Amino acid sequence: MTDPERVGFDVQDKDKKGIVGCTEDGRLLFVVYAIRNGKYHVITARDLNDKEKHAFRRRSR
Repeated sequence: MTDPERVGFDVQDKDKKGIVGCTEDGRLLFVVYAIRNGKYHVITARDLNDKEKHAFRRRSR
């Protein structure tokens, strides 16, 4: 994700990180990933629901 407004956060598992942001195509995604041996591994990714989209857009203003 190249979105300058993206939001990163820690998840319960200390080895994983999360990010919420907008793709180049305009999709708002929630992604959980891990970095292992210097490589990024996506654990899960999904579109934001309507409530999450609203909160993200409000925060990004």
